[in-house]
Amino acid sequence: MKKMTCKLTLLRYAALAAAIAACLPACVFQQNPPVFGIRIGNIKDADKQFAEYEGGNGDSPEHPMDVFVFFDLGDLSKVDNNYIQLLKIIGKHKKYVRLILTGQNMPEEFTSYPFAEAVNGMDRIVRFEMAHYVKSIKADENGRSPFFFYKNLKVVVLRVLNPNSAQVR
Repeated sequence: MKKMTCKLTLLRYAALAAAIAACLPACVFQQNPPVFGIRIGNIKDADKQFAEYEGGNGDSPEHPMDVFVFFDLGDLSKVDNNYIQLLKIIGKHKKYVRLILTGQNMPEEFTSYPFAEAVNGMDRIVRFEMAHYVKSIKADENGRSPFFFYKNLKVVVLRVLNPNSAQVR
């Protein structure tokens, strides 16, 4: 009886090992993972990256593409800053995005004034994430939120390391 139980147990382990071995290459070592967005290292490459994006997301607010930004946004109060250029590119390509501003590319005070050229891109932002470097979010001279023209914006995330270091004005 013990020999038969050992053989059955051994066969079960062998079958389990074979199943894991068959699944492992497909599950863990997937050669072409699905593309959900783009990573932009500088503003000069942004237009090209949007044009070459072949992922399935970005065509509706319900299925936005992820856009990870790793470049300096520039002075947000000036019309020629890199952030406004990025918004123009987003508007040009008509993609809905989850905009993730990472690293030290954020100024301490976030302001986003609606320069006419950028409003088209603002209405394509569905989710907006800012790095913990932002210490305040400033309204414009009319008292409007910097996200006033972001018509499809559902979520704003401010990732903060120390909760006492951020304030909203």
